[in-house]
Amino acid sequence: MKKTIVLFIILIFLIIENLCAQNYHDYDYEVVKTFTVGDDSEQLGVYYPNYEIGVNGPSGLGFNREGECLIIDHINSKIKYYAPNWVFIGDKENTSLPVLVRVEEVNSNFTIDSGRRFQSYNSSKESVLDVEFSLELSNERFQYYSISNLILISKNDSFMSIINPGPNSDENNRNILNQEQTLALFNEPEKYGLEGVTIDDRNRLFIDGELQTKDYKTFYSYWMEQMDFSDPDDYRLSEIHKYRPINIKSAEYVHFLGIDNIKNMYWRAGNKTILVFDDSGRIKFRFEFDFLKSKTQPAIHPSGDVYFLDYDTEGVYVYRIQNVWDPEARDNWASEQDDVKRTGILNDSRVRIRDFPNLEGNHLGYLNKNQRVEIIGQTSTEEQIGDMSSVWYKIRTEEGLEGWVYGWFIDIE
Repeated sequence: MKKTIVLFIILIFLIIENLCAQNYHDYDYEVVKTFTVGDDSEQLGVYYPNYEIGVNGPSGLGFNREGECLIIDHINSKIKYYAPNWVFIGDKENTSLPVLVRVEEVNSNFTIDSGRRFQSYNSSKESVLDVEFSLELSNERFQYYSISNLILISKNDSFMSIINPGPNSDENNRNILNQEQTLALFNEPEKYGLEGVTIDDRNRLFIDGELQTKDYKTFYSYWMEQMDFSDPDDYRLSEIHKYRPINIKSAEYVHFLGIDNIKNMYWRAGNKTILVFDDSGRIKFRFEFDFLKSKTQPAIHPSGDVYFLDYDTEGVYVYRIQNVWDPEARDNWASEQDDVKRTGILNDSRVRIRDFPNLEGNHLGYLNKNQRVEIIGQTSTEEQIGDMSSVWYKIRTEEGLEGWVYGWFIDIE
């Protein structure tokens, strides 16, 4: 009898586990780019001294709205930029890079967010913002919001701010305003570029009526308030029952990853689960990824694709989980990129195309004056040739020919 009861309990457990598990999806991932290990411009650093535990390779990656990628090359102390097709664009030396960071685009700038430190770089790879807090506060969770000519910093349900922040972190720290001073700025919204920006009585930030948060507890509680669970249809459509276990008690294990081009929000729950919500707070999908192959925080591409990095002593591998859960996001981003391309016009005749960015590169053909080409990459440094000094551009012609052209002969549009 006891054996029968035990078997019955096990059977019930397996049935419940199966019912819970069927809400999860397991999508295929693929390697889309492999970097060799080293310290050259197009390599990434990896260091394994007797396989010690720690950050021994790239510590983060992220994308801007055009699909360009930024990778934190921690070992080589560089920030590296890549075109959407993974052609190397350039790099920026930084000897104080934080570890285990989230990278995203904010106000057309790449931002590097480690929780305690927030850095921002413009399209010219120049540092335009650096805010860093003391080690004593390193366990506290900060959220940064760049709005017009100030930055809002959320901490423990209160706000701080810096007016006209710059690249000097010490100066920024001296100019931090407390909660009372920050709220006073909202009395003069036009002066500080705060039109349409509000903070409610629960210290939640809104821009044009839309909640702005990177904290799951705030996100969860707000959308629970907005949904009418007395209506069975609303309860069913919201699928709130599917993520009921991810509630406020476990919110500290849920981390914001990013937003795609149609405002789907992505969160990482625990080690391996990714939750996807639409812009009305309803969960669209949740799936699991192989976190053992992810040594960085997953990054959200504007198309909704999910990327992460793995590495060993042989190479650095960029993995992608293609967005099949919301084709609208992928199609929308692809159509936007068809309309936004970086182009240039040749300013001289019979300009050579080469297979490598120097004069030793093999000759692939000629370009004519006033011919328009697509710019798909460039070298990180200029090369002096006679009296001329310029980078080399990787270009693509209308006929599909790709190669390198000395930038002196191209006027970028």
